[in-house]
Amino acid sequence: TIPSSVTEMYWHSFSLCISLTNVIFENPSSVTKIGNLAFSYCPNLKIIEISEMSNLQTINIESFDMASKIILMTPAKLLLSMKKI
Repeated sequence: TIPSSVTEMYWHSFSLCISLTNVIFENPSSVTKIGNLAFSYCPNLKIIEISEMSNLQTINIESFDMASKIILMTPAKLLLSMKKI
């Protein structure tokens, strides 16, 4: 669980965490950005859950590079604003 005190997931925050299987952003979440490669090379990562009360505005396109088969549970409004950065 990512606590509400965290405001940004920086470059390579959890990169290469092979034991990481799911990520839940605490509700409400203060994270505004998931940076480039933040969850890259996490082969066992399956679920990322972001609540409706999230302040998340940006998910970089390569945030989950080489982490296959991820289910991203997020508010629709966020998906509409996703763009390649």
